[in-house]
Amino acid sequence: MGGCHLQERQRGGVKRLDDVRRLLDAGVRVYAEEPRLAAHGLDGEGRLLDRVRPLPADEAATRWSTYRMVCFL
Repeated sequence: MGGCHLQERQRGGVKRLDDVRRLLDAGVRVYAEEPRLAAHGLDGEGRLLDRVRPLPADEAATRWSTYRMVCFL
C-alpha cells in the first residue's frame, strides 16, 4: 500500500483507512481532490493508497452527473 489517504491523516484513525480499503475492494472508485491533499501536506509521491486517484478540484463536480451516487468521506 502506498502512502496514506486524506482521511487517515485528517481523522487519525485506522478504522477510516480500513473503510476506504473496503470501498476500494468492493470496486468503488475513490478520488481525492488535489488542493485538499496539498493543504494536508499530501502532495508528494506515495501520498495515497493504491487505486485512490488524485483529481483537480474543478473536475470533481463535472463528473457527478455520470455517477449513480456521490459520497464524501
